[in-house]
Amino acid sequence: MCCANKFNEIVLNGAINGRLPHCSAHIQKRRAIGNGAHLGQGHSAGPVENLRELVKHLGVEEHVHFLGFHQRDDLVELYTCADVFCLPSRHEPWGVVVNEAAACGLPLVVSDRVGAGRDLVTAGENGRVVPVEDAEALKAAIHGVLNGWESADGRNEVSRSVARKWSYDFAQAEFRSLVEDLMRKLVQT
Repeated sequence: MCCANKFNEIVLNGAINGRLPHCSAHIQKRRAIGNGAHLGQGHSAGPVENLRELVKHLGVEEHVHFLGFHQRDDLVELYTCADVFCLPSRHEPWGVVVNEAAACGLPLVVSDRVGAGRDLVTAGENGRVVPVEDAEALKAAIHGVLNGWESADGRNEVSRSVARKWSYDFAQAEFRSLVEDLMRKLVQT
């Protein structure tokens, strides 16, 4: 599992206290990064130290790996090693990391406070959007995505296809089209 940037104790507690049943058996890294929950972060350490203390307190250091900040060049390899991308943010106006994970073909689990979720996640096709801070919904989403990902090739392509539609080039073309339409309407009036 790859949890990015905005850490949420619900995810960590759920993963290591068994509230995400069977996930540890399915959360496998496909490269030498190792098995378990892998947590990345943005530029700020923020609540990471609290999570480190929680991991130590629970005695699960061998199952939870803090990857720290990585440069853009390293991200594709990290994403492709993950089985699921999870961003349970309390507030995320867009979340470019969701675009990145989708472009790598990952199933996506995001909270309903992640703006990108509305446009990049289609339930049952490439992931799930869950209510913020709802541990049970998060558990069900991660479990469902991992267990339902047997025919991953087609679903991976769904995520990649969605990501292509939300590239910078796509956004630029859409914006240009919108401006041109508005200009035509203004000229007509």
